[in-house]
Amino acid sequence: MEPLDLDISVRLLQNSGFNVLGADSNFLYLEDPFCIARSFQTFAEYAWVIITCITAVLLFGWGISLIRGAKNDLFTNLRNLTLIFGILSAAGPIINTIYGDNLFRCDSITIEISEIQTMVNLRKENLSKHGENETYEEFNIYDSGALYETPYSDAPLYRAGDVNNSAPQLTITTNKNNAAISARENKHKNSVRYTRPDGTQYDKIGGSSSGSRSWLNNNPGNIRFVGQRDAIGSAGGFAVYASEEAGMQALINLLKTKNYQNKTIRGAMKRYAPASDGNNPQSYANKVARYVGVSVDTPMSKLTDAQLRKMAERIKQQEGYRPGKIQEVQ
Repeated sequence: MEPLDLDISVRLLQNSGFNVLGADSNFLYLEDPFCIARSFQTFAEYAWVIITCITAVLLFGWGISLIRGAKNDLFTNLRNLTLIFGILSAAGPIINTIYGDNLFRCDSITIEISEIQTMVNLRKENLSKHGENETYEEFNIYDSGALYETPYSDAPLYRAGDVNNSAPQLTITTNKNNAAISARENKHKNSVRYTRPDGTQYDKIGGSSSGSRSWLNNNPGNIRFVGQRDAIGSAGGFAVYASEEAGMQALINLLKTKNYQNKTIRGAMKRYAPASDGNNPQSYANKVARYVGVSVDTPMSKLTDAQLRKMAERIKQQEGYRPGKIQEVQ
């Protein structure tokens, strides 16, 4: 099959309504199409245009009435309109300041180019079975949420550039016997294949009551994959790390980002496990704070390295980390 034309793929996605954030030789990065915040932002943009049009009509009407001798105070009206537009313009930044982040920001999702290539090749193979002038249509409806049997919270995105450089960084330690240089999800969705530096491979396999997604990916915090430099691949939309130690360090680094360091533990857990994803952030925060031995109102910036590690350990428990089966590939 001919290789995938990335430029055409990006253009088709954009024409289909997807917001393509970027692409490289391995991955496509899209804005989450199910993000409700984007709908609010689009509504706000349309509302702004409508308000501007109404204002223009009013100004035109006032101008005509003044020409005809009406005693309208145009300058007072202009002052009031300027005040209204000023309040509307300042509303967004003020809300974001109170919220502590960009309220209208949507998370990104990552798609492997190889997976797109596989789907395109399969589609071409299926279409090749039908005549050129033959009408053909296929319906394939499935529940993507049923692929994984273990529930987990939609942990936030982590970008290496977000790390707060003022906070002391810990060193990643790795079990060299199990450290891998790459990983990918097997066709059996509850299995991840790891490749070691010497070329040998092993599978981490999960089941209905074992092998949670966080264990499969060496990702105790269920951190979404967005092309992190310290991740060795992705599976199920989540980052895969070379070892459990590396995944734990990635979680600690996430907690050191500015998006968490400027919050209390209560606020941090509202961001990490929001109620909109079916979580109970208050309960989450209480369990984490109790395990660390501090109040839920303790600023994240005041936590020591040891306390951050304890916090990460409790998050690992909360995310349902359960070991499964490891099998060498012959």
